[in-house]
Amino acid sequence: MPNLEIDNNRYKFLNKIRNEFPELLIPKVKFNDDPLPLRLYKYQTENGERLIQSSISQFDYTTHKYPGFKEFTKETLELLNTFCKTYKIEHLKRTGLRYINQINIDESSTLTDYLKIELHTPLKISPNDIMKHQYETYLRLDKGTLRLFVQLQQIDSKRVITLDFDYSIEKTDMKLENIKKYMEISHEKTKGVFLSLLTDKYRKSLKEIQR
Repeated sequence: MPNLEIDNNRYKFLNKIRNEFPELLIPKVKFNDDPLPLRLYKYQTENGERLIQSSISQFDYTTHKYPGFKEFTKETLELLNTFCKTYKIEHLKRTGLRYINQINIDESSTLTDYLKIELHTPLKISPNDIMKHQYETYLRLDKGTLRLFVQLQQIDSKRVITLDFDYSIEKTDMKLENIKKYMEISHEKTKGVFLSLLTDKYRKSLKEIQR
């Protein structure tokens, strides 16, 4: 059940994180939108690199400058614990870990030079001539579900491959003390799929794969 205490006392959490996240972005009200308590309030750092979003039934933490999984887990758990203690939340129903990576590729390369994904085209069309291509699939992996989205597109005259991984675990009663374990499972499964997609050519071009 949604926790209405969150909506009635948003200032309690804001006061605890204000030094790190001083910018509060309040959702705009539009006709036929969700009720206001269901919309996400956003708390952002001054440089915009880190963002917290919360509603009566959701908590998200996003960073645009990935510090590595160990540090990211530490940051997430500290903020989540603060949020849950503020509103006396002891159990969750769903956890998710999302990772988005963009790969800049040159004009002479194709999607399959970087990823082990088959790309079939009509006889007279070269894969190099494809300006936009996207692929989405859902995989059942161990305790959760992985959504994989791959897109090849032109951004500001550059060819870019976007890899979007979203691994979620849903259970009726997830204890707060076990969230770190669920994050580790999500990271392990996502990393495994990510590495399995990379071609040998792309692996050689990488100086380092963040752990």
